[in-house]
Amino acid sequence: MEYEGGNFTSVFSSKKNVLFITAGILAIVLLLYYFFGNMYDAVKTETVYSLDTKKSISTKLFALRDEKLLENEANGIVVPLVNNGDKLAKGDLYAVVCSNTQDAESFMKKNQIQNDINRYEKLNGRQNLNALEADKEIDLSFANLLNAAYQGNYKKMKSFTDDFGDRLTSRQNAFSSQPLDFNVKINLLKEELRQIDATGISVQGFNSEYSGYYSSNVDGYEKAISYENIDKITTDQIENAINSSGFSTPPETLGKVICNFNWYLLAVINNSELADLKPGDKKQILIGRNGEISLDATVYALNPSESGKTAIVFMCNQMNEDYSQMRIEDASIVMNSYKGLKIKSSAVRTVDNLQGVFILQGNVVGFRQIITIDSRDDYVVAKILANQTDNKGPDYLSLYDEVIVEGKNLYEGKIVRR
Repeated sequence: MEYEGGNFTSVFSSKKNVLFITAGILAIVLLLYYFFGNMYDAVKTETVYSLDTKKSISTKLFALRDEKLLENEANGIVVPLVNNGDKLAKGDLYAVVCSNTQDAESFMKKNQIQNDINRYEKLNGRQNLNALEADKEIDLSFANLLNAAYQGNYKKMKSFTDDFGDRLTSRQNAFSSQPLDFNVKINLLKEELRQIDATGISVQGFNSEYSGYYSSNVDGYEKAISYENIDKITTDQIENAINSSGFSTPPETLGKVICNFNWYLLAVINNSELADLKPGDKKQILIGRNGEISLDATVYALNPSESGKTAIVFMCNQMNEDYSQMRIEDASIVMNSYKGLKIKSSAVRTVDNLQGVFILQGNVVGFRQIITIDSRDDYVVAKILANQTDNKGPDYLSLYDEVIVEGKNLYEGKIVRR
């Protein structure tokens, strides 16, 4: 067959080539679109985890205790016999005074030797342990050690660590084929003690006139605020005490006794920060710039002033070495503590007047609603809410969802790549 103007086969072949070229160009365009489009639609996600957080008020606290000074004339070197926070009964020996440095060193060495003798005599008396009894005692001692560590009570930790080590030693020695003879060590120590006594140490003992908790820290603030009528304390009284430099103390003071079981932490707080705080509420108080010391206290009194501030009195009834040393402290009063979902601030969006975040399920974008309960500079904390199984309620963000923290042109149902 002839085709006017040229060969038909040739024309058909030319059209075929054009189609192949066009198809190739379209394929390249689609590949480029897929590649660059997906690059443009790529997102970055972060897994949602829970966060325990606190809402707190930063302030300064004044520690008020019923403190009695131990005033005794001491001509020499004072050697305390009790630690801060230790209990004292009326009449207990709390310190001795040695006439010179050598006597003071000898006295302290004598005390250490006596403690070692007591320890070895205790180990000596545990030679007849049975395995079951020994194991139970070791388990209990270790549990006490862990509990002290959890509470941050380092003084008790030291005591329980020593006890745990001694109980392990006792068990090992009781069931050893060649048990240690502690009598040899005890006799050597007793001989050393006799030699020290023979030197004739000169010491003068001091007994407590009061019962309570001992503290060696006399700072001059013992009389800054009266312990009586504490429920009527004013903001001016607290602020004056915090801003004062204390008072002079008698030079012959050898410490003090905290006599009353109850003691107080005083603060001045702006009324706007108090929320619904009321007497009887129990609050956690974190002492120090980084909350190094934690204690629980009860709101004892709230006394508002005309200046828009309130004097707040917290009552405490626990005592240890740390508590006995407090006076004017930086602190945080924990008003509320809660658990929520931690979300990067940049991920929070508003869609149809609903606050929420976009999440990624596989490679499909979804939207999840959130209710913010706390907000910081770089993250927010959302309330943990359960989704209804019948799908009638709103879809809330859940723990371990993959939240999109970086992405453009997001909408529910969009297909993207990570």
